[in-house]
Amino acid sequence: MAETTLFVEVLTPDKTHFSGFVKAVYFPGENGYLGILPGHAPLLTRLGVGTITCIEEDGDVVHIFCSGGFAEVMGRDVSILANVAEREGEIDAERAEKARQRAEKRLFSGSTEVDYARAMSALQRAMERLRIAPHP
Repeated sequence: MAETTLFVEVLTPDKTHFSGFVKAVYFPGENGYLGILPGHAPLLTRLGVGTITCIEEDGDVVHIFCSGGFAEVMGRDVSILANVAEREGEIDAERAEKARQRAEKRLFSGSTEVDYARAMSALQRAMERLRIAPHP
């Protein structure tokens, strides 16, 4: 009989952000989003910047911001080892909005001193955090 769930762990060096059985998990790979279902082939990939989405057995959805790291799929186990991760309820929307504004200000300043790639990366992280942050 085929497996119907995956065991997913989302970890950073200092914390376990999620650990449990899910029907599916989606996460940002280096070149786009990947969807993992039970029975997926073994995989090792770098993480990009984006949102990890875990569909729990009862249908509840958990969103976790991540930036950098690696993901491994081995059998029914999925290990996501992120450099940075924040569950949706942990994100400070006000701080993320200020980071977005700073990044946009740098990008549109017209200065030749701006590190464009770094500013774009900061903007991407801020926008992704804002997308899943709780809003009053």
